[in-house]
Amino acid sequence: MEPQITIRGHRFSHTDIVRFSVIVSLTLSSILITAIALTRNAGAIYPQLFYFPILYATYFYPRKGIILSGICGIVYECLVYLSLFPDLLALGSATGQAILFICVALAVAYFTNMIRVSEARYRSIFENSLLGIILFDKNSFTIRLANQQVAAMLGYSPEELGRMIFSELFVSRDIQRRFFEHLGSGEDIRNFETCFTTKTGEPHWVNLSWSRIDDTVVSCSVIDINAEKIARELAVDSSTRY
Repeated sequence: MEPQITIRGHRFSHTDIVRFSVIVSLTLSSILITAIALTRNAGAIYPQLFYFPILYATYFYPRKGIILSGICGIVYECLVYLSLFPDLLALGSATGQAILFICVALAVAYFTNMIRVSEARYRSIFENSLLGIILFDKNSFTIRLANQQVAAMLGYSPEELGRMIFSELFVSRDIQRRFFEHLGSGEDIRNFETCFTTKTGEPHWVNLSWSRIDDTVVSCSVIDINAEKIARELAVDSSTRY
């Protein structure tokens, strides 16, 4: 867990402190550059500087980003008023720009919230699925994510699986080679019966189905068929003996 610091009853992580520092630095820099540009009539590029802190803040902290956009709009309009009054065209343009700051922040906050809701929904499905799910890189075969079902099935923790290579899970090189041949075909595969190895080195039969999420990431579902496989083999052995 990331270390946290308590300031006046509020807890902040180190990441939050760094982000706040970046937001404050960008905001103060935008105000300073805008003030200097206005006093020297340096052109019309300075309003766009405020979008850097606004977009950055709104992406990570939507509500605070909207508040910051309002503050930036007020500060910008005050700077224009003090420097260009009574130029009504400049004052009207500054008012429109201040409103645009808020509109952009609202739009970013809305789409950011939609993305996070979607991510939370898929993460919930991923973590609570009754099937084992592994996401791995098709080039390096490093495991990106593995849910608790796979971890419990093989005796690992999700963190331990995250440090492994997917090809290390196979019990033998021959079985591993068969998997690579099917993966290299470029087709989505269903019901690929194979054998993994547990943390203790025991074989564990599973049924794999996989498809590519994008150009690099493959999503692989893992169904535990070990008990069924052992039961079938015992039945065959018993029938043969009979």
